[in-house]
Amino acid sequence: MSNFKVTNAPELQPAVDFLTQSANGPFVDTGVDYRDRTGRIMGRVYLSIDTIRHLADVAGVLATSSDAELTRAYNKGLVDGVKEDLGGNLVRVADTLQRFLDDVPGRVGASG
Repeated sequence: MSNFKVTNAPELQPAVDFLTQSANGPFVDTGVDYRDRTGRIMGRVYLSIDTIRHLADVAGVLATSSDAELTRAYNKGLVDGVKEDLGGNLVRVADTLQRFLDDVPGRVGASG
């Protein structure tokens, strides 16, 4: 179990992000106090959600989609939307269109 907890208003000083010194939250209270060389407690270590997100991005922890993945997902969504609009009969509609195109005079590859 973790001692970490999310808070909008840090209870202990210095009540800012440990790395950036920003007072913009929300924060994760790490439950860790930092100390000076003599062992005196200087304050609590808080990290803002923005800092954590940025660290995760820099470390490559956050998965980013490639252009190909985004294009594939877009195309799948497009086909799914067309299928839904056509009542799921996309194959029947494609067959009908293909038969129609085969009958178009002067079309390359047409049967007539």
